[in-house]
Amino acid sequence: MSKKLIVPREQFPDPNIYNPKYPIRFRLISEDRNNLSAWSPIYNVDPEIFFERGTREIPGSIKMEKVGSSLVNIVWDSVTIYRNSDSLALNIGELLHYDLWIRWAGSGGSTPSEWIYKERIASTSLNIVVPPTYPYTNPSTGIITDITPKYLYAEVYRPGRPISRYEKTATFPQDASTLDLVNDIFIFPEGHGSSTGTPGLYTSATPIGGLTNGVTYYTRTIDYYKIAMYPTKNDALLDTNRINLTGTPTGFGSFTGYPFRMYDLVITTL
Repeated sequence: MSKKLIVPREQFPDPNIYNPKYPIRFRLISEDRNNLSAWSPIYNVDPEIFFERGTREIPGSIKMEKVGSSLVNIVWDSVTIYRNSDSLALNIGELLHYDLWIRWAGSGGSTPSEWIYKERIASTSLNIVVPPTYPYTNPSTGIITDITPKYLYAEVYRPGRPISRYEKTATFPQDASTLDLVNDIFIFPEGHGSSTGTPGLYTSATPIGGLTNGVTYYTRTIDYYKIAMYPTKNDALLDTNRINLTGTPTGFGSFTGYPFRMYDLVITTL
């Protein structure tokens, strides 16, 4: 007789950024706690979950506001988690934690600092203290100088292991197994991992009709396996101006981006 093993989502660790599947093993123990029982083999479980900034119906947003002379308040909408089930997207809750990265820059966005990991937080807002100066390393000379900050860039990520501004390149054959030209959809049999509004740099020696090699497009999640592409982030969030895929695709293509990134913004009034 088969049994179903149910593990609450809260008991899963943050996903490994290099492998979207969860390793699971189990051990059956009798009432007398027989010490001779053995652990099962390790199974890789595909969670079939995907993430939406805000909700699928109402896209989320992020805001940054200067408070007083030395604080910037960053606020963003929660991220909703969905799960594929019988071709339906089931809402299974909200993300519990977020990773925040920032960087400073001088006038006009020049002389940027390195990206700085702030912290993992269990809320959707954080105050950032504006320093009087930040260290800038000239990439040509290695000389470090102190710069007065004029810009603040912020990026909000869903958490992963290890903590990283995780960049990923997804390469795929451009054929009937990965492209639905009728509905203008890309299909990734192993799951795409992207979120709605995520940018991806498209490259291909034989570009699909409707796309151009070396151009950044924005994704909209259809489900765990499918995404559509749009010319702007706003189009992806609102599902307008979906890229019309045409022709007889051949060869390989790839998208390069930051799939764990949920929100990004810049404030220029420091």
